[in-house]
Amino acid sequence: MSQSLVAMRSHRLCVVAILAAALAIAGCGSSSTNSSGGSIGKTTNTAGVKEATQWVNAHKSAPTSIGTFPVLPKTPPKGLTVAFLDCGVAGCTNNANGIRAASKLLGWKFDDVVSGETPEGIANAWNQIVTTKPTVVLAAGLTDKLFPHQLAAYKKEGGIYVALSTPDKPGPTGPNAVVLGPPNYASNAEATAKLAISQHGTSTNTLSFYTTDIPIQLVEHTAFVAAYKKLCPTCKLTSVPTLTTDVGSSLPNQVVTSVQRNPGTNVVAMGFGDMTEGVPEALSAASLSDVSVVAPFADSGNLQHVKSGTSESETIAEPDFVSTWGAMYVATRLVEGLAVPASISTDLLLPLQVITKQNVQPDVNATYIGDQNYVAQFKRLWKLP
Repeated sequence: MSQSLVAMRSHRLCVVAILAAALAIAGCGSSSTNSSGGSIGKTTNTAGVKEATQWVNAHKSAPTSIGTFPVLPKTPPKGLTVAFLDCGVAGCTNNANGIRAASKLLGWKFDDVVSGETPEGIANAWNQIVTTKPTVVLAAGLTDKLFPHQLAAYKKEGGIYVALSTPDKPGPTGPNAVVLGPPNYASNAEATAKLAISQHGTSTNTLSFYTTDIPIQLVEHTAFVAAYKKLCPTCKLTSVPTLTTDVGSSLPNQVVTSVQRNPGTNVVAMGFGDMTEGVPEALSAASLSDVSVVAPFADSGNLQHVKSGTSESETIAEPDFVSTWGAMYVATRLVEGLAVPASISTDLLLPLQVITKQNVQPDVNATYIGDQNYVAQFKRLWKLP
């Protein structure tokens, strides 16, 4: 796998194939459902194309801020412990690296708990959490429906659970806080719709692939369809459900087959960056290089595609480390008994950048950072020297 199977957030962040219940929400496999037609709002085709193009052009520069976070009243205490549930793929490694670095700065002990991607592995990891009792637990891409009893036992002992990239809501039986909830995924979905429509205007004809076994992906896909139809009511759109297990394996062939079955397709939109793995190459081998590939939550694979001049000529990136450090910031507020404003928790929107061949970073294997000064900004928030 390439850099992040989430991230989802970042973003993406840790992608975990989870609930059979989630599978039933949107169906499985690779059969497609036509979603074209229908207007939301009063946006005309030309106005929507103009809006999309203006947004893309305005977001080609790197962000210069991590967003608005209140400074803590005092420096967080040292010597606490934080555990991260690591799904084992590259995206989770990215998350772990960010949390490890933030922990070191705060003087906290970091524990990387490998959970894997199965419900059994996740449950076992939470059993370990209940035994070791870290001060804070962070995880990405999970739903608390998988470990309700372990979470209840952990929180009963005063433990703090911060969840990233999940539709779960904070509450007595859920996470203490959620970072990068549905609004952030909706923001990325809208950005992806704008990128697609900016490339082909009113003639845009899109196949939208999304995974049905990641709960937050269903939220994101719904937002993508709404934004796409609002921007260009007459542009064609076909939704294609798939599974995380298809990413990097059967998905490229599924894409080629779907494009061949839908003549006139000129865009393939993916729910997150890792889903493009092997897709531009498969399209090229099938003489379909004129089909654009777009995705949010860009990782190293997406950056390489852009740099190499494939049909994925543009992609959307958000700063992974800002998301994980942001989760650590939320944890420090909870440790101090401070409330977490919704603008930082579920409603936090990370800054986005449209990556092109002209602005792609020299080392495409390095993590996308965004604002290079993010460490100094978090140090100021924590009142660290």
